[in-house]
Amino acid sequence: MIDLSEFENKTILITGAAGTIGSELCRKILEIGPKKLIAIDSSEIGLFNLIKKCNDYDSEKFFLLGDL
Repeated sequence: MIDLSEFENKTILITGAAGTIGSELCRKILEIGPKKLIAIDSSEIGLFNLIKKCNDYDSEKFFLLGDL
């Protein structure tokens, strides 16, 4: 089990962020309160849906359409 409290006040990068696991990680990490979340995915509609889900959180967020 991962202790998500270690992500507090840190910059976090998640690749595959719009997928099932990635989007859940984004939401769980945003609940902890990171300094910044950078979410990357190659699905435009997936990122659009993720942005809608993550709007309620105060952390600085960047959503990038791309492929690594």
